[in-house]
Amino acid sequence: RPLVIWLMSKHPSPLYDVYEILQDLAQTGRFSLDIRSNMVSEYCEYPFLAELCSKSERLNEIMQLETFKNFMSASQCGERGQWCGLKDLHRDFEEVTIEFERSFGLENDGIVDVYICGHPLFWCRLFEQFRQPPGIIGVWDVSPSFAVPAEMQIAWTEHVKALFTRKENLLISPCVSHTMQAHWLLGMRVPYFQLLGWKAAKEGRYSALRSQEVLVSVFHTPWEAKAIMKITDRARAEGKFPFSLVNWEDIPGCGTSCGKQVLANFRAVVLDAYDTANLKLMEFYGMAMPSFYQRGELWRTTMRWARAQAVPGDEATNDPGRRPEEEEDSEWRTQEGSSIARLVESELLVAQGRTMEELLNSMDRRQQPFSPYTSSTKTDPLSKAYWSQYTDWALMPHLIPFDGAADLLGQLLTHSLNDLKEISEKMAQHYRHLHRVTASWWHDVIFLVGISKDSSLWLQKNISL
Repeated sequence: RPLVIWLMSKHPSPLYDVYEILQDLAQTGRFSLDIRSNMVSEYCEYPFLAELCSKSERLNEIMQLETFKNFMSASQCGERGQWCGLKDLHRDFEEVTIEFERSFGLENDGIVDVYICGHPLFWCRLFEQFRQPPGIIGVWDVSPSFAVPAEMQIAWTEHVKALFTRKENLLISPCVSHTMQAHWLLGMRVPYFQLLGWKAAKEGRYSALRSQEVLVSVFHTPWEAKAIMKITDRARAEGKFPFSLVNWEDIPGCGTSCGKQVLANFRAVVLDAYDTANLKLMEFYGMAMPSFYQRGELWRTTMRWARAQAVPGDEATNDPGRRPEEEEDSEWRTQEGSSIARLVESELLVAQGRTMEELLNSMDRRQQPFSPYTSSTKTDPLSKAYWSQYTDWALMPHLIPFDGAADLLGQLLTHSLNDLKEISEKMAQHYRHLHRVTASWWHDVIFLVGISKDSSLWLQKNISL
C-alpha cells in the first residue's frame, strides 16, 4: 500500500513547501505516497491554501479553530495575553487527543505511517492515544514553548526531548539558524533543510518584460515601502531616476493574489527581510528574480517572536552568554569573560565564506558568544549583528543588499538589465542545486521515518545541506 503521510500545522510555512516537495517525490515514482494535508489555521481563508487545509469540520471543531483564531492578538486576549486561544487549547490537549482518537482512530490507527507536524510543535502530540501511532517528523520553525501555558513549560520541554530522542521520530528545522537554536537550548542535533518556495518556482520564471518597473514586495511595517516609493517618485519626477517602483498590492487586477509569472515580469524586486528563514524570499529566488534587500534591517530578524522565547531549556540555558550581563564599568560581558573589543575582533562575521556544513559542524552551544534568543525589552546590538549572519538573507548567494533608499536607487541605476539577467542565471543555477539536494534530503527522511522506522541512522550520519 502507499505510505500514508499526515501533515498538520497552524501556520502554512514551512509545510506549504514540504507538501509540494512530497508531491514531487510521489510523482517521480520514488515512493508511492498518500499525502493527507490537514492544516487547521486562520490562513485557510486564502484560496491558494485550499488543498493544504482540513476539509473536516469535525477536526476543526476538535482543534477549536474558531476559538483560537478569534483569540490571538493581545487586544483580543486582554489580560490573558497573546495567543490565549491556543494556550487554552493546549491546557486541555489530552482531551483533544482523546477526541481525535475517537473520531479518526478507526480509519487512521495503524494506517498513517508518518505524521509531519509543526508551528506549533505542541500539535505533534495529536496521535498519542493511537495504539499504533505513526513516526513523527517535527518541524522546528518556532521554539517548542510557543503558545504553551507557563505552568506546562517544564514538563513540555522534557516531553519534546524524550519524544525526539526516540529512534522512530525525528526533529528537523527549515534553516541553519533554527538548528543552532535547538542545539543551544536543548543540546539536540537537529538536521535542517532549505526552504525552496517550490510551487512558485514551478509557476513563474524571471523574464523582465516590465523592464522599467521594479516590484516592491509586501512589507511588515506601514512606513518602509511608502518611504522608498515616495523618494523614488520624487527622483523620477525630477528626471533623475528612469524606473517606476510598483507596490505588489497596487498592481491592477492583482491585489494580494498575484500569479507568480505576473510578479516575475518585473525588472527586479525589493524584499522585506522580516524573518530568519523566509518563504517569500525563496519563492522569488526560485523564480530567479534579482532581489534587493536592506542589509541594515537584518538585525530585526532576531526580534521575531520565533526567537523571543527560550524557556525552559536544559542546563546550558544557565551558561554565561545566555543573556549578556552588565559589569560595573558598563562593558557588556559574554561567555568566558570576553569583552566587547575582543568579541568584535574574534567573533563577528564568523559565518562569512563558510559553507552550511562547516557552520553546523563547528557549532558548539557552549562557545556561542550570545544566546540565539532575544529579550523583548532589551536590545543587544552585538548579539543581533552576530545572529543575523545566520539568516537565509545573509547566507544565500547572489542576493543584492542595499544600505538605505539612496543606495537602493544608485544600485538600480548601476545594475544594467544584462547585469540583472546574469545575476538571475546564477540564482537559477544555485537553486537547481538546492532543489536536487533538498529532494534527496526529504527522500532519505521519509525512508528512515516511514519505512525503516529508525531515524538514528540519519543522526549518526549528521547530514545537512
